[in-house]
Amino acid sequence: MSLDISFYEVMSCPYCEGMVHTNKLLVEFNITHNLGRMADECGLYDWIWMAEENPGVKSARDLIDPLEQGLYKLRDDPMKYKKFNACNGWGRYEDLVNFIMDLIKTCKEYPDSHISVSR
Repeated sequence: MSLDISFYEVMSCPYCEGMVHTNKLLVEFNITHNLGRMADECGLYDWIWMAEENPGVKSARDLIDPLEQGLYKLRDDPMKYKKFNACNGWGRYEDLVNFIMDLIKTCKEYPDSHISVSR
């Protein structure tokens, strides 16, 4: 089982001047649920696994600061988080760190994008 997080293009509506989601997929990521506990321990579970339901997330730009804070926690004390590595090898500390770095890069590249999460 895994988590999919997708970034979709957003464009302005010519009629109401508001922002509307499109069906154009910009980028998609996948990560194992085995890393959920580790993400929770560094404060990132609700920001990633529950991004669509998080009232603080309107667009990708809203994830940048929490993701950077979580990455800092992960890198500051690797041994604290490595104890949550999956026994079967599917979900390691390094996987979560790389995943978070990719998400941050994407959020900065597409700050207005809409985020969709599939659990």
